[in-house]
Amino acid sequence: MPTNKRESLIFTIIMCFCMVLWMSVYNVARVHGWSFGSGTLADA
Repeated sequence: MPTNKRESLIFTIIMCFCMVLWMSVYNVARVHGWSFGSGTLADA
């Protein structure tokens, strides 16, 4: 866990990026019939 303001900011940015990426992959996989492959990741 972050211990100062700089680490907290970097941690927040990384977590936001990962959450947005995961939700994009989730939504694309849901539309394509729950297939998790390289095509799903490329479409997201």
